Amino acid sequence: MSTPVKCGVIGLGVIGAVHARILSGMSRAELTVCCDINQDALSRSPEGVRVTDDYLDLLAEPGLEAVVVATPDSQHRDPVIAALERGLHVLCEKPMAASLQDADAMIAADARSKGRLVIGHVLRFDPRYVAVAERVASGDLGPPIYTVTRRSGPFHVGRAAAPWTTIPLFLSVHDLDVVQWITGSRITRVQAEASSIKMADIGAPDAVVALLRLADGSVSINEASWSLPSQLPLSAGDAYFSYIGTQGCAYVELRDQNVKVFGGDPRYSSGSPKERREGLFWSPETAYQTEVLGVPSGIMMAQLDHFLSGVRDSRPLPITTTEARSAVEAALAIDQALTTRQAVEL
Repeated sequence: MSTPVKCGVIGLGVIGAVHARILSGMSRAELTVCCDINQDALSRSPEGVRVTDDYLDLLAEPGLEAVVVATPDSQHRDPVIAALERGLHVLCEKPMAASLQDADAMIAADARSKGRLVIGHVLRFDPRYVAVAERVASGDLGPPIYTVTRRSGPFHVGRAAAPWTTIPLFLSVHDLDVVQWITGSRITRVQAEASSIKMADIGAPDAVVALLRLADGSVSINEASWSLPSQLPLSAGDAYFSYIGTQGCAYVELRDQNVKVFGGDPRYSSGSPKERREGLFWSPETAYQTEVLGVPSGIMMAQLDHFLSGVRDSRPLPITTTEARSAVEAALAIDQALTTRQAVEL
């Protein structure tokens, strides 16, 4: 077995803490340092790992080889570029950036660096989406006629996220990448509408529906919402993808992860997350951040394993920075279409 890759994590929010937990249990990794400007967030670092509130201090860690950047979207640019300038390998959470200017600066830094920049579009590692991508690539389903994607999350998450991001950047960007990846064609035109009912008081949308035109002539519908009832016991939200081709079709449906748990006290069916698990119905998350016998497993671990393997053997990347930028461009175009109420050409 090769020597473990010495790693750091910049940003210990919800996803950054997951990355840190998984890395701390991987034989391929040696997590040595974590960083966050929030002192409370530093408590999420695994036991025995050095913590700091300065990412430049983290990057100075002796022997450091790779970092995960999981800061807020608008704060990806500086730590990513600083790490690449030191020749480190970087896994940056999606979306790549909150602006095309930041994305372009990161791409330029990647081109100059001995390290490699990977953007964490985790659906590229989801075996369900991969299965569809492989079938489409084989030609069995024929060229695309139309695709449909949906991604919905709970209201309390949306309420917390709305002040600093948008639905297209927070949710749609996953599926904007999926559509372009699986069809092999870029989005060239965007139209969009939104509803704002539950979040009207803060001037934020509840849901966005976008109509997309692709370069191959196919069309796509992208639905995204962060307004599901918070007490709804779907730990992974509601996601869907369909591909209709000239010779066949394919579907991915992820609403309940194919696991349903029944039983408990009905008084708790609309309570806190812990109480919901004890209520009448619960669909646990079983694919992305799961554990098996106390050991981290799942799709996020597969992504990290691929990233770390690439540090050692230059394994081909599953997504290019150009592709990740394209997803950001499409998400920003949806935001622009919502503002101007006109179609946006990409």
